[in-house]
Amino acid sequence: MSLSPYLAFAGNCAEAIAFYQQTLGAELMFKMTFWRNAAPGAGSVRRLPVWPEDGG
Repeated sequence: MSLSPYLAFAGNCAEAIAFYQQTLGAELMFKMTFWRNAAPGAGSVRRLPVWPEDGG
């Protein structure tokens, strides 16, 4: 089974990510900031990532 968590933070979350990496011994495999995910003209609408159930 594969786990793909989606975390959303208000503001700059670089420190929180570093904390979780250190505390859990986790490897950061992918990070997308809101400004990279926002569609032009989308305003405050956020589009959450979607993965196929078989993991792609």
